[in-house]
Amino acid sequence: GREDGEGEEMEHFVGFSEVIKAISTSGKPLVGHNCILDLMHCHTHFTGPLPKTLVQFKREVLRRFPCIYDTKVVAENSILQPHIHTHSLDALYCTVSKKPFPPLTIDLPPHSLHYATAPSSHEAAYDAYITGYSLVAMAAHLRGKTKPGASDGDGAGACSDGVLCSALEREKNKVYVQYCDGYRCFFLGGTESPVCRDNVLHATFPKQTSFDDLKNLFSPFGKVKVDWINDTSAFVILSKRSAKECLSHGAVASQADEMSYSLLPYSDWSSRQCSHEPEGVYSNSPLHIPVFLFVMILACVLVYVQSTT
Repeated sequence: GREDGEGEEMEHFVGFSEVIKAISTSGKPLVGHNCILDLMHCHTHFTGPLPKTLVQFKREVLRRFPCIYDTKVVAENSILQPHIHTHSLDALYCTVSKKPFPPLTIDLPPHSLHYATAPSSHEAAYDAYITGYSLVAMAAHLRGKTKPGASDGDGAGACSDGVLCSALEREKNKVYVQYCDGYRCFFLGGTESPVCRDNVLHATFPKQTSFDDLKNLFSPFGKVKVDWINDTSAFVILSKRSAKECLSHGAVASQADEMSYSLLPYSDWSSRQCSHEPEGVYSNSPLHIPVFLFVMILACVLVYVQSTT
């Protein structure tokens, strides 16, 4: 009796970690939609505290789940873009359930048969179902586009694990991120591709400057996005032109001078940041070394005076 009780107590404490372990050891792909936070929560609750660096986090995630697909990343594939205009999960499922995506035949358990006809948004099992459905539908469509004649008309039958890996090779182990220094996704299996920032300016300006002031300054170049750094500086993202083209525009340059703005292409600003020596380094000023020596000599004199009195 006591042993049975201890076993039940152990099972209670082990809990859902057994499910995570089963997923990890199954060898099956892990599929999510915009799943970076899900991966972080899984790590926190079933592995340990989040690592201090992104590189360590990537390594830990892939150690447990070596094959991951994020349907939000897959939906941004250039072949799919003409058909997929909204990337929220419900909208994605609605899109891939219709032509030109192939029909899928999926066997649902008896208590979940209603998922095929009646939405149950944000119910965990339903969200899992439509996430998996969306991935297979997109993979089947991609397979048909990249290998004509490969699809047999039933996407589910065409998408074994091997076919999934083949059709989604570019999207494997990439998870969507938002508002992260220009990156659209993290590549868990390596480093991210460089982000082109030719359309980005670094701007410094008086403290009272508003978004409307910046918008009006760059109005000849269409819409702009402003990522504020602090009250006197920001990154300005141009929608239609390059930063250098903008700075060569006479009206913008003269107006910026009148308003005491300083504008730099992102590449120039970044280079200055990389070459800038931290404050307090003696080489910044030739006066620092003599002052330092003077202080040291003065300290030695004071020590000598105190020792002789």
